[in-house]
Amino acid sequence: MVFRFVDPDNFYFFLMDQAGGYRLLGKKAGGAFSALDTPTQDSSQGFVLGQSYDLRVTAAADRMQVYLDGRLALEGRDGTHARGRVGLMSRNDNRAYFHRLAVTEL
Repeated sequence: MVFRFVDPDNFYFFLMDQAGGYRLLGKKAGGAFSALDTPTQDSSQGFVLGQSYDLRVTAAADRMQVYLDGRLALEGRDGTHARGRVGLMSRNDNRAYFHRLAVTEL
């Protein structure tokens, strides 16, 4: 998922990597990928193939939280991007699908 998407060189993202076994909340700023001001990565798990997940991302001021199936999975802080659009992405997975996207402004 991408959020606070300003342009292709400036946004935040949440990524789950099955092969690498990690989950990451990060940013792209000025064209360069990097960690948040408060880095956040879970290197103990990625995702299970064929399993559906309920994903919720909250971003209020500089605080970001990622919930998977109702449980806090990652949280961090960063003040680089204040506003922007929301989008979905998939990397090296032509069978991924997304449904029931809802965006709520706080």
